[in-house]
Amino acid sequence: MENNVVITLFKKVGLSLEKINQLSVQTGFIKRFRQIKAAEFLVYIITESIRGCVSCNDLAAVIEAHTGTMASRQAYHQKMSCACLLFFEVIAAIIMNSKASASVHSKFRRFKRILIQDSTVIKLPSKLMGVFSGVKNASTQVCNARIQSVFNVLSGFFVQWSIDTYSKNDTAAAPELPIEAGDLILRDRGYFMVAEFERIVKAGADFVSRYKHGVALYDPQTGQEIDLLRLLDTHRSIDMDILIGKDNKTQVRLIAVEVSEEIAGRRRQKAREQCRGHNPSKDVLFLMGWTIFITTLTSREITIKDFIELYGLRWKIETIFKTWKSHLSFDKIHIVGAIQVRLLLIARFIAILLFYGKIYAPLLQKIRQECNKTLSLMKLMRYISRNLKAIPRLLNAVNGSVKCLRTIGRYCTYDKRKRLNFIEKEIKILTTFDAIETLS
Repeated sequence: MENNVVITLFKKVGLSLEKINQLSVQTGFIKRFRQIKAAEFLVYIITESIRGCVSCNDLAAVIEAHTGTMASRQAYHQKMSCACLLFFEVIAAIIMNSKASASVHSKFRRFKRILIQDSTVIKLPSKLMGVFSGVKNASTQVCNARIQSVFNVLSGFFVQWSIDTYSKNDTAAAPELPIEAGDLILRDRGYFMVAEFERIVKAGADFVSRYKHGVALYDPQTGQEIDLLRLLDTHRSIDMDILIGKDNKTQVRLIAVEVSEEIAGRRRQKAREQCRGHNPSKDVLFLMGWTIFITTLTSREITIKDFIELYGLRWKIETIFKTWKSHLSFDKIHIVGAIQVRLLLIARFIAILLFYGKIYAPLLQKIRQECNKTLSLMKLMRYISRNLKAIPRLLNAVNGSVKCLRTIGRYCTYDKRKRLNFIEKEIKILTTFDAIETLS
């Protein structure tokens, strides 16, 4: 049953069994059609990996129990090669590039894409330290992988994803993002680079970024360096045009607003904990009392409050990361080799792409229309992970079955409250920016 369900999802993105088999041959994963079948291997790696850790013995047993295909655990282990990895990567790329993906916010036209780039860290077995790196001191060592993701808020789909070594930080990953005219890029200060701002502007795109302490800012009239700390000390909020970059200066907008003592206190406490006994400098602690943005959106119709709400869209990807780890076993890795680690992570990512693009995105619209409710990503993914056999019911709901829609509306939607849920906030923010574009 689960095998057929996942195959149905593959077909919805243009991956028939025949196409999957062709790709397995083209990537070198299958050289001769014998016992192990490409589609079975792919599907059962996906379904078993989202339940948790899966061994070759488990994989061999479940495939034989469901399909009758008999192959040893050693045979499956031998198939987990670089060619297998390439096969999975090609499958994931096809799904990400699928034109059949539903658009979550298709009616908004202010930006071509709103891209949120962020990363999350997965803890790995210490034996992989030499491959993925991590954190090491005299007494302990922790091996990690860094998952880089780029999510398009408007389409509700991922446009880029990679498994990197822990030592490849966000600034190293930033230049790898292809940027198109009309894009809006939302990033935190980990991606802060003046060269990236120049690249975004040259591409005809816009960005909103948190400010990184220590980067020089200049007055566009005099060319003199701005004393940001002094400026903040004499104003409760700032909204001004500035130049950034020592050589090729780029004109951007600086927005700063003072935060409450409670928020500033939490930021400073977190900074002290992360410094592990070495207190942050006095200047850094002072800046934590402010929320500071650098942006190319210069229209004064966009207020400081609008920017704070717009930047809040970044929480979307944080919610997605939390969903991966809470309900799709994304950070559950047992002691296996580097290739098996990548295969497990890509298999889980393929499941996420299929569930998000072919179930969550279309259901989001239908639940709103039929039940006047908002579908919760976290509740839906929890429901799917615990009820894989219920996927046909979800697909029936996607196809318009009122009975199935009401069932999903009962178990997988936000509770009704006075405050807006995250999707309602998204719509409010995007509607505001569309209105600003119309006025300007």
